[in-house]
Amino acid sequence: MIQSNTYLDISNRVKNSGEMDLLSMAFHPEYSTNGKSYVNYVSDRSVSNQCTQSNRCTIISEFIENKTIKLEDSERILMEIDQPYSNHNGGQIAFGLEDNPYLYIGMGDGGYGDDPEDNSQDLTNLLGAILRIDVNHFDTGLQYSIPLNNPNWTDSSGTRREIWSYGFRNPWRFSFDPLDGALYAGDVGQGRVEEIDVIKK
Repeated sequence: MIQSNTYLDISNRVKNSGEMDLLSMAFHPEYSTNGKSYVNYVSDRSVSNQCTQSNRCTIISEFIENKTIKLEDSERILMEIDQPYSNHNGGQIAFGLEDNPYLYIGMGDGGYGDDPEDNSQDLTNLLGAILRIDVNHFDTGLQYSIPLNNPNWTDSSGTRREIWSYGFRNPWRFSFDPLDGALYAGDVGQGRVEEIDVIKK
C-alpha cells in the first residue's frame, strides 16, 4: 500500500535519468536524539549552487529534523563528487558498526565502459572506491572529518584519504554482517561476471 505522507522531497534537486537518481538514504545511529539523516543523489548544474565544478555530480548531504524549518531546507552538503558520465554512480551509503560509527559511501568508477579514465585505480579522486568519513566532526576546509585510521596512501601526491578501499567498477550495494561487522559489496560486472567482494581496508 502506498503511503501518502512524504518524509523528504528533494525531487527538484535530483537528476532522474538512467542510473542517476536518489540512490540511497541512511539514518544517523543517534537519529532518535539528533534527527539527522543522510542521502546520496545525483544532480547537475541546472540546480542552483550544485555541481559547481562539473555538469554532473554526486551529492552526499545531511538533513536535520527541526521544528523551525522544513526538512528540505536543512540540507548541508558534505561532499560534491564530479561524475564524468551518467552511469556507474555507485549509490549505497550506510553507517558501519564501529563504536563510533562512520559513514561508508559506495562510488562507481564514473561511467561509460572499461573505465576509460582509469578512475578506479586513481587515488587522487573519489571514484571507483568505498569511502569512509566521520560526519560528527569537521576537518579544516571539509564538511566532515577523515578518520585517523583510514588508509594513509603514500604512493603519490594528492591522494584522498577518504578512500577506504578502491578498484571497483560500480559497488551499487553493500552490507555489514551484524555478527562480525564484515563488509560485503556487490560490484556490477560489465560483460559476463558479477562480483560479491569482502571489503578490506
